[in-house]
Amino acid sequence: IFIFLLYGFDEIDENIKIHLSAEINKLSNLQSNNILLTTRKQENLPRIYQQSIYQFKFLSKDNIHNILNKLDRVYSLDIGKQLIKHKNFIKLDLSLFQTPLMVNLLYVYFFYTKDIDDNIVNFYDQLFNALYKGHDLTKESFKRKHKSNLDLLSFRKLFNAFSFVSIYFNTIYYNSESSLL
Repeated sequence: IFIFLLYGFDEIDENIKIHLSAEINKLSNLQSNNILLTTRKQENLPRIYQQSIYQFKFLSKDNIHNILNKLDRVYSLDIGKQLIKHKNFIKLDLSLFQTPLMVNLLYVYFFYTKDIDDNIVNFYDQLFNALYKGHDLTKESFKRKHKSNLDLLSFRKLFNAFSFVSIYFNTIYYNSESSLL
């Protein structure tokens, strides 16, 4: 049995997707009862021999609470418990946090900000700030010198340009530091 996990398959270049689909099809013909896992509905999935297709379900409110509590146990903190009790958590549009990654980002965000913003744009903006400054926020009167020597605004401008160029050239990974630079 082959298990194919296609995470972000819809984000790759069409030419690569066609080639990869053909390779997956050939490989799947070597075995029977193959499983294809995908994180979201996608078109043009590879055809595999005797396939079963499964999709992850979005997290329920109880799942989100369980993950937050599990993160507390892993990190020996009570951030998840505080988050669940926060007055804005009750109003929060949980449809934004229906994957483990987003719940983890919410946890990190709340760890650094001790607040919840129910506007997704503000959430991402403040999460970016928290991740930029974050590590040092846990240490009183310590400020780390960033290797880039860029302040938050300059780093954000560089990151925005990097993101734009990556999207424009449909680049989702870099093979080396030199190709990244």
